[in-house]
Amino acid sequence: MAAKPTVYLFHGDDTLAIEEAVDGLIKRQGDPANAAMNTQRFSADSADLSDVAQACAALPFLADRRIVVLKKPGRWAVDSDRWARFQSLLDSLPASTALVLNEPTLLSEKSALLKWAQAHPQASLVRSYPTPQGGDFDSWLIRRCEAKGGSIEPAAAQLLAELVADDAERADQE
Repeated sequence: MAAKPTVYLFHGDDTLAIEEAVDGLIKRQGDPANAAMNTQRFSADSADLSDVAQACAALPFLADRRIVVLKKPGRWAVDSDRWARFQSLLDSLPASTALVLNEPTLLSEKSALLKWAQAHPQASLVRSYPTPQGGDFDSWLIRRCEAKGGSIEPAAAQLLAELVADDAERADQE
């Protein structure tokens, strides 16, 4: 069996889909109480790199893995000193840690985060989550309703898409 990735890079403007992907990783931990004890969330807007590194180094308690979620990690890639330290962290993650990088924008191929992930395919898993547009958004709404046990007519889905301006989170609330 292949080793699990230590870095999960989820990027895109469909923040609802990204949060669901993160929640799915956490739910796979098993018991919700144990999963909660082994999950920490940070934002690069306010977190210190040393705090994130400390969370990543901590051993999981009554679980196979520890999950550390870092929102907006791309902010650390723009400063060369901070990026070098962050790369060092990415390169040294223990197998008992899953570092989830939650970037709420679609990354370009020039992105330092994507380049790091491409250079470390055994250690990383990359998923992009663009918000569906136009007719694809209408189809997304129909599938979303069905997944929640409901249904919606195509014309109603089209009207809802127009009303929420292809905003997945707002459409999900409606």
